Amino acid sequence: MFRESRRWWYLACVALLGVMAYANLDAQPVAAQGVPGQLPGIVVTGFGTATASADSAQVQIIVGPDMYGMAPSGVLAAADVAPIVAAVVSTGVDKADIDLFVPAMNSMFSGPGGPGNAQLRFTIPNPTDTTMSDLSDAVYKAAATARLSIQHLGVRYTAGDCTSLQQAATDKAVADARARGERLAKSLNVELGDMVQAMDSIYGGGVPDSCATPGMQSYYGPYGENMLSPYDPTKAVEATATATITVTFEMTATAGATPVP
Repeated sequence: MFRESRRWWYLACVALLGVMAYANLDAQPVAAQGVPGQLPGIVVTGFGTATASADSAQVQIIVGPDMYGMAPSGVLAAADVAPIVAAVVSTGVDKADIDLFVPAMNSMFSGPGGPGNAQLRFTIPNPTDTTMSDLSDAVYKAAATARLSIQHLGVRYTAGDCTSLQQAATDKAVADARARGERLAKSLNVELGDMVQAMDSIYGGGVPDSCATPGMQSYYGPYGENMLSPYDPTKAVEATATATITVTFEMTATAGATPVP
């Protein structure tokens, strides 16, 4: 009796497994899941940059003791950086418009000049290549004469009309996305359809953006956050806006052609 019962359970399990196996073989494969909120089609990202004359230049100068040991180290006083302030004033900046912080206090790490550095902040209206070049020359010459070191010369150019500048950058980003979509469609041997979805990015194109939100303006330099991008004399003095736009195009097979798998 016991053996018959075991045999019955064994046959029942085998039958159940057989039914399950047959059902699995007959089942249709489940479609792959896409990205939530993203429509099927050709998805590309376009980048755009627009420039205009700078409305102002926000300047940051970090000064430290001489880097090569020719001057005694220690905490700088306001009197120690007076030659740098005088050099800035000589280029046309009003002394009353210069904010001096001694010590700088924003250093994340000591840096080459140690923790006793000083920081100058001021704004130059309507900057040009010449005014910025003259400022850089005057500051570095004054530092050499006073046996100080310029640890950082940063600048941020602002725009007078960010609305128009950002619109121009966005238009270029959308045009770039369409060009990328057409190129990808050609490689896939399909037709590029209508644009059905678009998404703006809060992140810029990796370059200083004159119209970025305050939270995106900080450049993390060698002394931590709240740094302005290093001044580059090889780049034009101009305001810049960037845009990054991701778009989705419909995708259809080309007549008489087989899409690339």
